[in-house]
Amino acid sequence: MSSLANQTVLVVGGSSGLGFAVAKAAQREGARIILSSSNEARITAAIDRLGGATSNVSGGVIDLNTEAGVTSFFEKHGAVDHVVYTAGDTGVLNAKFPGLDLDKSRGIWDIRYWGVLNVAKIAPKYIHVSLTITGGASSHRPFKEWSALAPIVGAMPSLVRALSIDLAPLRVNVITPGLVDSEMWDVKDDVTRKAMLDQGREKTLVGHVAKPDEIADAYLFAIKCKYFTGQEVVVDGGLTLL
Repeated sequence: MSSLANQTVLVVGGSSGLGFAVAKAAQREGARIILSSSNEARITAAIDRLGGATSNVSGGVIDLNTEAGVTSFFEKHGAVDHVVYTAGDTGVLNAKFPGLDLDKSRGIWDIRYWGVLNVAKIAPKYIHVSLTITGGASSHRPFKEWSALAPIVGAMPSLVRALSIDLAPLRVNVITPGLVDSEMWDVKDDVTRKAMLDQGREKTLVGHVAKPDEIADAYLFAIKCKYFTGQEVVVDGGLTLL
């Protein structure tokens, strides 16, 4: 597979966690990096962690809730070769079923599903090579109390199959991680987080919970493999086999 030299990779949700790990990995491959998220301070901090703003590293705030917001971002930053979409509202991780308020929880879909479609809709004009989105292993093996959350990530494989047809020859794929030890879980208290990671470790075949850098390798494959589209890559350490 080729390197990413002279190619531009936009990471939506790139200020932390999986997104930042993908940005680092793509940067090592020679790519120009654009980071986006909803928080300008986090973007600035992430850019600094990549070595500071240069002609090869930049970023900005993106409003994923509207087509106009997404279009405005691309009009400002220009067309790119690849988009990696890892954005998500971490607050939904506390949405336990059946105790959650369903009326207040409909927004769970806004960033993780409708945001993807807002990006996909403008793809023919602004994305040249690939769009890689993010699912989750709970679509294959739901966790307890995740009845409101598992269907969201479960929608991603069928979405990329449809988008890969509608947007061809643009390549569209989904990476489906298992449990990842990242900032995403900072919404949990320390005791709950540790217990969750310890339990997750016991359920993997590889004997550990992944760090974001391990999952980033799968995104690079999806970005770089020119004969790969409409597919799901499950990277879960064997979690869904047990």
